[in-house]
Amino acid sequence: LANLFGGGYNPANDMPMNPQKGFMLTMLVFALISLAAFYFTFISTKERVAPPPKQRTPLLTDLKDLINNRPWIILFFVSTLNLIYVGAWSASMAYFFKYYMSVKTLKIFGFNTGYDLFSAFNVFGSIIIILVLAFPVSNWLAKHFGKRNTLVVCFGLVAASIAGFYLCRPTDAGLTLFFQFIQSAAAAPTMPLVWSMYADAADYSEWKNNRRATGLVFSAVVMGQKAGIALGSAITLWVLGKAGYNQEVMQQSGSALTAIRYSMSLIPGAIALVTALLCIFYPLSNAKMDQIQSELSRRRQQDSLNIS
Repeated sequence: LANLFGGGYNPANDMPMNPQKGFMLTMLVFALISLAAFYFTFISTKERVAPPPKQRTPLLTDLKDLINNRPWIILFFVSTLNLIYVGAWSASMAYFFKYYMSVKTLKIFGFNTGYDLFSAFNVFGSIIIILVLAFPVSNWLAKHFGKRNTLVVCFGLVAASIAGFYLCRPTDAGLTLFFQFIQSAAAAPTMPLVWSMYADAADYSEWKNNRRATGLVFSAVVMGQKAGIALGSAITLWVLGKAGYNQEVMQQSGSALTAIRYSMSLIPGAIALVTALLCIFYPLSNAKMDQIQSELSRRRQQDSLNIS
């Protein structure tokens, strides 16, 4: 899109002829699509669980409930760390494929397709995620193994596969796609599971405190996610800056190349591993949530009878 809006592709610098115009209009298209999607989501979403009719809770009380909600605290750090490693890993990809990988185009069974390897890497990962999300894999895993256990294993696989990029040589295009397959397939189930666990944390808070604050539970986590993605991206830039990365040259120094490899593999992999380990301490099992939801359902029925 950037090349289309920017007057075509400039092979001299691997950018659009007019990058300012190209990327600005590309972001405008994405913004308009996002606006339409957000609006559709807003008008088509109905609140399934409402707070008790007589609930009038001060914000400070809601905040106190939140910081004493152990499942939410764990999810907050899990979500933040998740976006930190995603931000660090994503920010390093372009450097990895531009400066470290010597193979620049995708080859299939020895046939050179001429398709940019970095683009193929991203598209391949997106396809895997879409395929996993298109089938009820997450629900099946959560039902049979529990949400917490599924997250531990999935984040562990993500950590191992991302760290595996350190093993890739500049010519190992196939190995990069293999690790991308493992990473994408393992990461996909974590997306709906984590969001469903936020709802579980809201149910837990209502069960424990007799007050519901779903909006605060979700919005406070999103704040952590925004901070995480920004911090993760900054980590990669800090590492490259300290290692002597020079954007003016095509052949980076040995220290810069090492930093690029670490930023693509071991650094985000280590953060993903910490994320997996933190999930172990999440206290809400499937059985506990069945108990909580049964009790909440009984309370709501009683409240309805009292109102009527």
